[in-house]
Amino acid sequence: MLDSGEKYAAGYRHRVRCSCGRISLVYRSCLVSGGSLKCKSCSNSDNARRHGHASDPNRSPEYRTWQSMVQRCRNPNGPDYHRYGGRGINMCGRWASFENFLLDMGHRPDGTTLNRVDNDIGYNKENCRWSTHREQYNNKCSNRIIEYRSRRATMAQWARIRKIKYSVLFQRIHRGWTVRRALGYE
Repeated sequence: MLDSGEKYAAGYRHRVRCSCGRISLVYRSCLVSGGSLKCKSCSNSDNARRHGHASDPNRSPEYRTWQSMVQRCRNPNGPDYHRYGGRGINMCGRWASFENFLLDMGHRPDGTTLNRVDNDIGYNKENCRWSTHREQYNNKCSNRIIEYRSRRATMAQWARIRKIKYSVLFQRIHRGWTVRRALGYE
């Protein structure tokens, strides 16, 4: 820090020297919270080079997906930790780096989210894919799987296959109907 602070319209800002030699004005709150001492130009070029994205990688859908995955697996104070890290779902060590995650998964196609093929295994290249919301819902561990004539599908999938409302199929199964009857084969 180069000075003790000067009063500006929006609050106290301090003059700091970036590693490139430029002097920038930085708000006191940023310094107290441990914010970057880099000038805006260096911060933007580092991020773009590091992540291969536009000036702000934190706005890319891939980066936000990666951050959410890290939180679910590694932050015991996170709202979903109990369903992921708390039950042993981890991410592979390679994906501790966003760059490696992006190399392995590629850019997210529109309308998709990150999905684990096997919900009992953690996040890694072999177990993850970009999936539509419908594919995601069909892969939830809470889904009821119905097998009929060697075909396995979720109740929602069977409802679409047989052109039955999901709620009707659910009620039939809940009332104890046979699978054959519930699916309308009798």
